[in-house]
This record gives sequence, C-alpha cells and structure tokens, in this order.
Amino acid sequence: MGIRSTTEEFNKFESGLDELSALTGLAGDDLTWLGDQAKQLSISTGENGIRITKSATDILEAYKLMGSAKPELLKNKEALNEVTKQTLILAEASKMETGPAVTSLANIMNQFNAQASDAAKYVNALAAGAKE
Repeated sequence: MGIRSTTEEFNKFESGLDELSALTGLAGDDLTWLGDQAKQLSISTGENGIRITKSATDILEAYKLMGSAKPELLKNKEALNEVTKQTLILAEASKMETGPAVTSLANIMNQFNAQASDAAKYVNALAAGAKE
C-alpha cells in the first residue's frame, strides 16, 4: 500500500513537471532545478518561522498558477521560484488556499508593475492586512 502511494505521488510529480515544462518552455537542468526547488520548499521553514505545508506536487501547481497569472515570470526560473515561494508563505500565514493567494499577489504585483524582487514586500503588506 505504501509503495503504491509513493509511486502515485512520484507519477503526479513527474506529470506536474511535464505540465510545467509545457507552460514555461523549460527543459533539462532548468526544469530539474525547479523540481528540486519544489521539493526543498515542501519541507522548508522560512526565516519568518512559517512552515510550508504543501507537497512538492502542489508547489509545481503553484508555479503553473503563478506563471499563468504573471507570464513575465516564465522567462526567469529564479523569479518564478521566488514569487511562488512568497505566495506559499502568504497562503500559510493567512490560512488561505494557494489559488487565491496566487491571484491576490499576482493582481497586486501586476497593478503596481512590481518586480519579482518586491514580492516579499507585498506579501508582508497582504499578511498584515489579513491579520487585521
């Protein structure tokens, strides 16, 4: 039973990587890098003490959602990773689902024409608003 579950999760992850490759155009080492980042994020705790509780497969889905909402990130795997990471922190901090967190952050960043490096600043503002 455990082997079947592990195999199914592996297959979902590989399928997610294939879909991410189709969306971003990334392949090879770049795609492997994003997959590795998703795995690391799935077991990470940020410097702010917020633990990411999403699976690596869920994080691949978040990459796809963010890439669709903010297409300019598809040209830069590091920027896509950073903004998605900040989105996951927002989702965890505000106890919201990943999809609405992606939409919220992407809309605000698009509205203010913000760079990927500013994502943390906007997440902090959104999290503070959610706290109040």
